[in-house]
Amino acid sequence: MAAKTKRLSETHQLGGSKWIAVKSSGDDARGWLAAAPVCPAMERKNIAHAGVMSAKYPFKVVRLFQSGTFMFACLSGKGEVMVDGRWVEVGANEACLLPPFTANAIQAMRGEPEWKFCWVRYLETPGQNPLVSAKSPVKGPFAATAFSHAVEGLHAESSKREPSPAQIHLWIELIHGYVTAFAQPRARRSPAVAVVAGGGGGAGPGVDDA
Repeated sequence: MAAKTKRLSETHQLGGSKWIAVKSSGDDARGWLAAAPVCPAMERKNIAHAGVMSAKYPFKVVRLFQSGTFMFACLSGKGEVMVDGRWVEVGANEACLLPPFTANAIQAMRGEPEWKFCWVRYLETPGQNPLVSAKSPVKGPFAATAFSHAVEGLHAESSKREPSPAQIHLWIELIHGYVTAFAQPRARRSPAVAVVAGGGGGAGPGVDDA
């Protein structure tokens, strides 16, 4: 693994990208999350933040030891994710689930138009069971628009002066449900880039700057 990640370095380069995000803690003072509304209820599912990103080259995020599971689903355009030391394309209606406690990287592609994706980032500890335990990402077809609507719904409700606890609960359950369904081990086919069978359902950045 060290040989494969040797040329990577911790990176958080957003360039001219635009995004909306919601975070679980007001203590998270990182600049790129400064405008994000705070939703403490997300902590019940160990969610650190979630959002929708419109990324443009040279957008690139590298985590050498990501402290939580990270799932992103592509809405339009295409980007790349690092898998076993090589960059693999991720296009519209595909998702990728990146495991915690290892090196992970995503980036926009030079010469490509805007890459739009939604994401959810968990915060986990080495002692607990993560959503995905394999060291390689799980990548496969996914109904990204529905997942994006759930993330946008949570952001909108959390942005209100008096958010509804009931609505917040439903949005969080929906988001977490999409992630856990996508992470099911029975759907995996390959230990390197696992492909999730079927496209049903509805479905950045730890130390950490993501």
